[in-house]
Amino acid sequence: MYKYLKKIIFLLTNIFLLTQFLTAQNNGNAINCSNKTISLLGGAYIGISIYTYYSWYYQYNTGKFHFFDDSREWLGMDKIGHFFSANILTKLNKDLLGDCRQSKVLAPLITFGYMTSIEIMDGYSEGWGFSISDMLTNIAGIMTAILLEDQVQWKFSFHSTDWANKRPEILGENIGQQILKDYNGQTYWLSLSLNKIYAQLPKFLMLSLGYGADVMIYGNPNEQKQVNPSLIPYRQFYFSLDIDWWYLIDKASIRKWKYIFYPLKYIKTPMPTIEISKNKVKLHPFYF
Repeated sequence: MYKYLKKIIFLLTNIFLLTQFLTAQNNGNAINCSNKTISLLGGAYIGISIYTYYSWYYQYNTGKFHFFDDSREWLGMDKIGHFFSANILTKLNKDLLGDCRQSKVLAPLITFGYMTSIEIMDGYSEGWGFSISDMLTNIAGIMTAILLEDQVQWKFSFHSTDWANKRPEILGENIGQQILKDYNGQTYWLSLSLNKIYAQLPKFLMLSLGYGADVMIYGNPNEQKQVNPSLIPYRQFYFSLDIDWWYLIDKASIRKWKYIFYPLKYIKTPMPTIEISKNKVKLHPFYF
């Protein structure tokens, strides 16, 4: 199975990059990307990868490359995390490169290279492995960032949970680690401007659909069932409103200073929210 999936990944990636290359060549009005900008951006990701390896992966290195099927763990929250990371990194790279001819090729290519380097380090690490499903969601995030651009926005929110105290070595020992590791507190959102649905509504007002999961101490549901059968993980679906702060900031006359507020582009605004989970409907007056 892995052999065929690897071929699919290779084929999808090459078709996508070829399409973007042809699009870039047809954009005759655009200027070429600065070699200095490309070098700095590529060098930054290489430096981050090296730092990540020696600060984290080096201590778990097995010396033997291996695969690991984690496609059914954490109720898909880790996969959505990969999609989200690849998506926003591609958009960030495109913004950093500017509106130049090669940005549609270089932005996804740099993101793909960085995300793949992380996955390869997983492949040589004890307790993890190279995940085909991670790579597929990485590619999906990259493709969506380029093809849809800002037609829809992917956002993130987090709240602390008590589950992290049950396994802090896995779910995080402090709030900084828990934001990245505690899937119980993470929610991923897809936001769409309501103006696209009804033109009379303001462009900054958005409809937001979210996905989360709860009661997860172990990634594998079967493993958790063996340890504590009373703790049953479940999925959560959310409906909420959102504010497109980046649209408002972009309209303000602050020029390049607007990039100080860049993280607001990917953070869900706390709003009244409807949650559907365990066949019940719950209203949150204020959810983040």
